Amino acid sequence: MASSFLGDEMSGTNNFTYPPRDENRDSSEKIAPCSESRAAFFVSKHYKLEAEIASMTWKVNWGDVITKGGESRGGKRGSLLSVATHRNSVMSSYSADSLAMATPNKQLFVRTVFYKKSIVAIKKINRKIELTRPLLLELKRMKDLHHEHLVRFIGASVEPPNCFFFTEYCPRGSLQDILENEQLKLDWTFRYSLMHDIVKAMHYLHGSDIRSHGNLKSSNCVVDSRFVLKVTDFGLHSLRGPSDDGDEGVDSYAFWRRKLWTSPELLKMKNPLPEGTQKGDVYSFGIIVHEIAARQGPFFITEEPSPEETVNRIIGGEKLRPSLDEITTDDELIVLMEKCWHEDPVERPDFGQIKMIIRKLNKENERGPSLVDNLLARMEQYANNLESLVAERTADYLEEKRKCEEVLYQLLPKSIAISLIAGQPVMAETFDSVTIYFSDIVGFTKLSAESTPMQVVTLLNDLYTCFDSIIENFDVYKVETIGDAYMVVSGLPVRNGVCHAREIARMALALREAVLKFSIRHRPSDRLMLRIGMHSGPVCAGVVGQKMPRFCLFGDTVNTASRMESNGLPLMIHVSPKTKEALDYFETFILELRGEVEMKGKGKVTTYWLVGEREPPPGSTPSIEDAPPDLLPPPPPPPPSDNNNQKVLLPTSSRLVDRDNHPIMSTNYCSGGAGLNNTNPHVPLLKGNDDTATSSDLPLVTLRHRGMVENNRNLYKNSSRREPADDAASATTTSELSFLQQPESIA
Repeated sequence: MASSFLGDEMSGTNNFTYPPRDENRDSSEKIAPCSESRAAFFVSKHYKLEAEIASMTWKVNWGDVITKGGESRGGKRGSLLSVATHRNSVMSSYSADSLAMATPNKQLFVRTVFYKKSIVAIKKINRKIELTRPLLLELKRMKDLHHEHLVRFIGASVEPPNCFFFTEYCPRGSLQDILENEQLKLDWTFRYSLMHDIVKAMHYLHGSDIRSHGNLKSSNCVVDSRFVLKVTDFGLHSLRGPSDDGDEGVDSYAFWRRKLWTSPELLKMKNPLPEGTQKGDVYSFGIIVHEIAARQGPFFITEEPSPEETVNRIIGGEKLRPSLDEITTDDELIVLMEKCWHEDPVERPDFGQIKMIIRKLNKENERGPSLVDNLLARMEQYANNLESLVAERTADYLEEKRKCEEVLYQLLPKSIAISLIAGQPVMAETFDSVTIYFSDIVGFTKLSAESTPMQVVTLLNDLYTCFDSIIENFDVYKVETIGDAYMVVSGLPVRNGVCHAREIARMALALREAVLKFSIRHRPSDRLMLRIGMHSGPVCAGVVGQKMPRFCLFGDTVNTASRMESNGLPLMIHVSPKTKEALDYFETFILELRGEVEMKGKGKVTTYWLVGEREPPPGSTPSIEDAPPDLLPPPPPPPPSDNNNQKVLLPTSSRLVDRDNHPIMSTNYCSGGAGLNNTNPHVPLLKGNDDTATSSDLPLVTLRHRGMVENNRNLYKNSSRREPADDAASATTTSELSFLQQPESIA
């Protein structure tokens, strides 16, 4: 058969027939391997996706989070010194850089923590978390989403009670902060750049798995440290509750204000979609564009209705839109806004079309040399705004500093307050001759018992306010008030020679006269009976304590002055022998002998009553040589000798004359308002190498009260001492002028 077969075949006969070809079978054999490979590919991709979902790379372990003070909430890392300098709550950018000039209710805050050596923003999750497969898949997609104009999603902590979103931190704040900050000047190039950044972010977001934003508004557009705008708060709508923006109720202003960016079709839905729609995002973008162009807040209308009224009118069917009258910009931008907030969603453009329009409007930046140049231009504009704001803030700071210092100067002597501000120690100082005044109200205890506490406070406030206004006219310093006691001193903290007794005496007479006219509010028929005591002598003065420091006087002079007041009589001014001796020097005060008075710790003391003051007799001018020696201030230490400069000695004649024999100043030391005559207040002086006056060509300076002299450049202090002489007629007074290191000591 084989031979036959071969023979037939070779002979050319074809008796053998091949079976018919099955084309379907061949195609199925080719498709089978392809289907298997595709199935294997999809299966592997599915398993890979499931493995990625199961791995939960987005999950944040709360133990790795470091909060305020550098403490690890999980207790694994301890404290970090570098973290201690950061605040737990960081205000949005311009506030952190002292640029937030808007009111606090317009500022947005974001809480920050340290996570993996970086500052990240966190946001509380206010809903119950159930890790279903769709939620795990959305968390993975959020983690994988990356774009230069989208805030990066870092992860989430889902273990109660620490349930938070973790996102990239943008320290420059939100777009709303920038637009509401009137101090920041934004040119149109910068505004178009902001719009373009939003468009690029939304165009990418709409093409991703997220599909839409659903809550686009200016407060959800933030600016990072490189001045790049980024969109945030997208995705994961099942975990974002309505209270994410605050805990305000349905009737609150903030609740309705958040709806101003929502499109009309979503407002009219009873159960609007939490993820919103792409056309709804376009409407929100149109509102933001108007917000950037007008800088009048969201949905600005000329009649300025409330947010609730605006939303209700839109829900009612009114085609209400922001006003375009006051916007001066390109017509193309106005047309774009009108298209974006069109009533029909179909008529609204998508972000691809919007991107082309904004790119055309922003063509100058698009054609610029590089992205770096654009960034530098933004930073330059920011720096210019910063300089003006820093100058304004500095002026505000100096004004507030001045007010605080004025309050401090009312509590402490100015020279001591300046030392305390500078952090310098305040040493106690001895004053050889001062006069102290004490007064209290006779029957004050009974009056207080018959009055309410508020009536007592009102009485003392009225009385001391009256006293304070009077003592401002005298060279005195109010030390303190304790209850109804009022204590004043003259001769410190700035010495005034022998004039301290005269100043206190005149002040006491003025206060007694004011009390006679004083009326008590709640008891107008009663009259206050003031008891006054005065004494002169040495004291030691200084600041006592660190908490609420007080300027106090120490010495027997204080005790004696208090005894003079307590042993006095109502509406009488009780004067000690020392004060009487000082007042006799002026020859103008009327004093009456009271007699011997038994004082505790002093025995019997002869005291006097101060009755009043009379005009000085004509031609009588008391000279400083007639003053008691113990009332004169001690001589200052001699200045360093300098043979090249000759000190000027001012003779104690009745008049001083200059080189041309013109009168300069009377030597009546205490005849003026505070110790100096104003006949001619100019005296030629020159500061030499040893800070003393020389006999060279001398500039004029002006003598001030309390022995101070002043010109526009230097301040001097004048003190007098008696030089030894053979007889009183040849006695001279050397006037030495020492440089004052702190001009503020002049009262």
